[in-house]
Amino acid sequence: MIKKLKFRTWIVILLSTYWIYHWNLIDYQFDLTSDKRYSLSSKTKEFIDSIDQSISIDVLLTGNLPPSFLRLKSELNELLKSVERLNPLISFSILDRRWLEKNEAVISVLDNMGVQPHYVFENKRNITNQITLYPWILVHGEEKSIPISLLPETSYETQEEEILKAIEQLEVHLVEGIYQAWNQKNKNIAVLSSHKTSEQLYIIDFLLSLKGFYNIASFDFKAEQISNEQTLENLDRFDILVVSNPIESFSIEEKFILDQFTCNGGKILWLINPLIANPQDLYANEQGFIPEINSLGLEDLFFKNQFRFQNQYVGDLYSGPVVLATGSNQSPQYAPFLYPYFPIIKPVENHPITNDINSVLMRLVSPIDTLEGKLDKTILLQSSSYSKLSGFPVNLNLKMASIPINPESFIDQNFVTGVLLEGRFESLFKNRVHPFKPNKYSESGEGKWVVLSDGNFAENQTDRNEPLPLGFDKWTNTNYENKQFLTNIVHYLADVDEILSLNRKQIRLSQINQATISSDNIGLKSFMLILPFVFIGIVWLCLNYMTGVK
Repeated sequence: MIKKLKFRTWIVILLSTYWIYHWNLIDYQFDLTSDKRYSLSSKTKEFIDSIDQSISIDVLLTGNLPPSFLRLKSELNELLKSVERLNPLISFSILDRRWLEKNEAVISVLDNMGVQPHYVFENKRNITNQITLYPWILVHGEEKSIPISLLPETSYETQEEEILKAIEQLEVHLVEGIYQAWNQKNKNIAVLSSHKTSEQLYIIDFLLSLKGFYNIASFDFKAEQISNEQTLENLDRFDILVVSNPIESFSIEEKFILDQFTCNGGKILWLINPLIANPQDLYANEQGFIPEINSLGLEDLFFKNQFRFQNQYVGDLYSGPVVLATGSNQSPQYAPFLYPYFPIIKPVENHPITNDINSVLMRLVSPIDTLEGKLDKTILLQSSSYSKLSGFPVNLNLKMASIPINPESFIDQNFVTGVLLEGRFESLFKNRVHPFKPNKYSESGEGKWVVLSDGNFAENQTDRNEPLPLGFDKWTNTNYENKQFLTNIVHYLADVDEILSLNRKQIRLSQINQATISSDNIGLKSFMLILPFVFIGIVWLCLNYMTGVK
């Protein structure tokens, strides 16, 4: 009787364990991986726990998937289960791909949302099959639905690298989607369109990356029939102003508008070329050219706020390439050559803007001098210790890329190329005659500026007049993190801590020694064959002992 009770007890324990696991009655997950790929970060947990409205998530990645995408799907499902356990207001469902493909109305809706299929070609038995996938999730809030692509924007050499990158970004993309669907009070960003700033085609990818988080509008300081007073009043409705690569001088009235916008609590992202030169100018002027000083009329405003630009170029031993034609005119070949004036910079760590950001590419960048004052200054970007300055005037041409670099000439100190200014900004026009009379004049106010001495930093490349992802260099097929760095800046200026605090995981693939597998290792193969039977035998002996059955 006692033996039967023991046996029944173990049956009850096993069945109870199964039902607890099946219905997720407790948080049973234990992450023993070294990279903690199955664990949500503490910031993500805090954010998920704060969600106070119903969020539903539709997973479109279903069906007969290739092995690499099966891994992505598995990682996604584990992540969604963890989120669902944290907050019961968040739920997810997996859509049937066959139903999806047959429903033309749904396909049309997805197409309007920007959800595009992904095609994978699989070769089996010398037959190539095309598989149509939808590596997307749809995050639905109470008022809006947000499509989130699971794949990285830029292509990789192998599908395995692409999937690994997608897995690394899963948590960030999911939280960003939930934030966009949940947040109902987006802040407003103005993008300066006057003063010959960057054309929209060249900053469109940067702006699209912000679209789901903020309300974005172009802003013209020179709009006809709008007074200076009205221009300032209109600008004060925005939280952030983005000034990308202006080359036309600001009038004293426009400078006063910028001054008052800052003193009224506005934040500004400055992307400035102290010398007028764009990277494409290098290819357009084969014999070289001498760039002109970019006289914006803002020098006293910048000096008042404790920084100034040097009219020089930073050369760095760690630099990006330009592509030059080599060989004969009849059969030219194109090869990359390092160009010292295209420094590759690793952002300074230990700040929310720069945390988890890899290298960025700066082109034709100048040093920034920071001055003493009450504003807090944080260096975000600076050249390496192996850098040097080329004074003005300097002749820019591509020929120097083909000249061997002498490392001994790069012996100067680090040069600042990006800085954050925050604190109480004092008006440049304090105790001075004002260019016009605003509705309200502020002598000072809390504000934030981020200044980068590369006016082209936010500009993406194009292919056949179509924008490419910001940070992707089509000539060398290389990805830089310019876009992630810029979006972090905007999130910081907007005080969006929920997104800014997220860190991307670094997933490491477990490598298998192919040489060992392919070798004729009888001992290893025998051990792998016998191991399952040994395990089953141990379990049987344990059950035999505990139940007392002989």
